Amino acid sequence: MRMNRKIRVIFAMTLIVLLAFGAAINVYAKPPVEKGPKSPVVISQEPAEEEAAVEEEAAAEEEAAVEEEAAVEEEAAAEEEAAVEEEAAVEEDVAVEEDAATEEDAVVEEDAVVEEELIPEAVALNAFVLTTYAPTPQPQRIWGANDKDLEGIFNVCDLIKINNPAGEGIFSETKNGITVEAELDVENGRVISWTSTEPVRYVWVKGGHGGHLYDYGSEGATAGSNLYTPINQKNGKNYAISHVTFFYCDQNIIPELPKLTIRKFYDINVNGQWDDDEPELLDWKVKIIYEDGSEMDFFTAYDEYVLPGTYTIEEYILDHWVATTSMLVEVTLQNGDEEEVVFGNICLGGGGGHTIGFWGNKNGEKLVSDEDLQVLIGLNLVKSDGTSFDPNGYSQFKNWLRGANSVNMGYMLSAQLAAMKLNVLNGFVDENRFVWTGDEFMTIDELMESANDALLENNRTKQEYYKNALDDANNNMNFVQPTPCPYDFRTGLE
Repeated sequence: MRMNRKIRVIFAMTLIVLLAFGAAINVYAKPPVEKGPKSPVVISQEPAEEEAAVEEEAAAEEEAAVEEEAAVEEEAAAEEEAAVEEEAAVEEDVAVEEDAATEEDAVVEEDAVVEEELIPEAVALNAFVLTTYAPTPQPQRIWGANDKDLEGIFNVCDLIKINNPAGEGIFSETKNGITVEAELDVENGRVISWTSTEPVRYVWVKGGHGGHLYDYGSEGATAGSNLYTPINQKNGKNYAISHVTFFYCDQNIIPELPKLTIRKFYDINVNGQWDDDEPELLDWKVKIIYEDGSEMDFFTAYDEYVLPGTYTIEEYILDHWVATTSMLVEVTLQNGDEEEVVFGNICLGGGGGHTIGFWGNKNGEKLVSDEDLQVLIGLNLVKSDGTSFDPNGYSQFKNWLRGANSVNMGYMLSAQLAAMKLNVLNGFVDENRFVWTGDEFMTIDELMESANDALLENNRTKQEYYKNALDDANNNMNFVQPTPCPYDFRTGLE
């Protein structure tokens, strides 16, 4: 469009130039006239008027072209603005649709929450999918209880028993016009759901050496779910369900059964008391023996209801562990009693000792000073013949130490005592550390003092007792450890 306007302008300008040139030729090409009186020269105005008209036309065309170009640009701008507005409108529509979708989702979720709140607690088993279950009571585990025990307690109640509800399907029993049905949830483990045509007060789920008792309160319930047996502590799984008994009672007739708690702690200071800074030992195996001779292994911490009667509780022990309390406790419990049985233990290990062989070789020789030998002289050391031994140098001391034997128990006790004294003098052993002598706990200082006194007595048995304790300490076998050693009673249990 712009190119065409330029061509027309150039054409008009060229035409003007040609017209002007032709006019000039006409003026100068006319034949001469005869001389006479001079007349005024008249120049024709037609070429000038024509030139002006051409110029005016060209200017008009150029103005029209400019206006046309401006119109085109204005139209393009308007189209671009319309496109921007249309895109904005589309984005606004999308945003509105997204907001509407979000609001719709929120409404759907809110409706779902409302519907979920209206759904009662239930286990959707095949036969009970439309059943409204009562809330599941907290089970009361009763160890050692059997049906005879419970029937004695609930002797004013009617009862219906469903035996061995194993596998899939509905298990049903009817008695005195009352029908109860139970179903086992196989996929979710040994869990029972049930319905009854009359309200049930108590449900007893028997498994293992005892079971769980569920109390549905004074109003009772006609349907329940999520009932299960106690956990077998050996494998961490629920016991298989032996049977389920439903008790129909008008009142709360269950007594407040006795409660037995068993715990174990690490007795750092070996005083037989559980002090504040001493940790509890969990998963330690204990045995409970009932008065009828039945017994069962459990793990600490144990905290269960039991039947009234006499119980013997015995703890298991591991190598290198020593009890600081009695390992066997007997308690007699009546209804309403609460009894806590506590066991204390420590484990044994090293404490920095060095043997008589160490103090008789080059390593020991580098450490033994004249001051150390003077301290040894102050002890009641003896030679093989029972006479006193006072070392006057390391060479003499080394020979005496290497020759020690138990023919004369005093001689061997003297060698072990000398080695432990050097351990303390050279900072290897803390004289306040506890060691286990075989039947009592003593500090190293107490042990050395007792051994030194025994050298003055002609009592081989006593000398041997302290000799053995010092020998174990020099060999790092009987020191009480400041923290519990690793233990495991569960590995290998099925």
